[in-house]
Amino acid sequence: MKKLLGIMVLTLLLSGNAYSSPVKTTWVIEKYIGSGAYSDPEKLVGKTQRFFKGLAEGAFFNCDYGGLVSDYATYTSEEFFNNKQFRLFLQQKSKLNFPINKKIYVEKLTCADNKTVLFPFIQFEDEEIAFYEFDMVIYQLRHK
Repeated sequence: MKKLLGIMVLTLLLSGNAYSSPVKTTWVIEKYIGSGAYSDPEKLVGKTQRFFKGLAEGAFFNCDYGGLVSDYATYTSEEFFNNKQFRLFLQQKSKLNFPINKKIYVEKLTCADNKTVLFPFIQFEDEEIAFYEFDMVIYQLRHK
C-alpha cells in the first residue's frame, strides 16, 4: 500500500510540470515592436501561429505532422536579459509587456521535413502571452 501511495504522489508531482512548459495552442499576433529589414510587420498583425500535436502552421512557421521537434530552456528575467542571444529584447525592454517574476520559456522548434527553424519563441509561466523575434522585429502574441 505504501508503495502504491508513493507511486501516486510521484506521478502527481511529475504531471504538475506539464502545465509549466511551453503551451501548444493557437496564438494571435497582436502587435510588434521595431521595423523589419525585409518584411512588413503590419501585415502580420491579426494572423495566427498554431502548434498542435506535431503540427505547426501559421504566419512564421509551418511543419506537417511527423517532422516537428521542439525543445526549450527556462530562464529567470535576469538570466534572459543578460543572455547575448536576446539582446534585441534587452534593447526594447521598456516597450515589452513581460510578466514580472514568472519563469520564461524559450522554445526552439525545428522541422525535419522542410529544414526550417523557429527560434526564439518565448512564453511565460501561467500566462497567455508570447513573443517571437523575426527580422529584427519583436512580435507579441496572445493565446487564442
